[in-house]
Amino acid sequence: MAVGDRQLIGRILTNLLINAIQSVPPDRKPVIDVKLYTNSDAVQIEIHDNGAGIPEAIQSKVFLPNFSTKRGGSGLGLAIAKRGVEHAGGTIWFETTEEVGTSFFVSLPLAGVPGPLVGESVTY
Repeated sequence: MAVGDRQLIGRILTNLLINAIQSVPPDRKPVIDVKLYTNSDAVQIEIHDNGAGIPEAIQSKVFLPNFSTKRGGSGLGLAIAKRGVEHAGGTIWFETTEEVGTSFFVSLPLAGVPGPLVGESVTY
């Protein structure tokens, strides 16, 4: 069990899957891989696509509210995803290669695993 709102995390993962499918050019068959990893204190979900990748010029903007590359897109999906994941104490990030594909990663703390207190210094 991971920390986080079940519905919100479900919507975030659904949004990432839809984005992955939509990122694949029309002349390419979509291949979406979903992987789940766990360690002693977190669960990590990876959603990988074989899409067009994210151009370097916009990589710093993908989590900003109102930024979208889709015609008619609101630009709220990834901004809400980032806020929701971080609110649960997790992280979200991506790795991308243009014309090869993108992986989005969501890491959430496992339930019942004590974490640092707000403002507490932690050494890893």
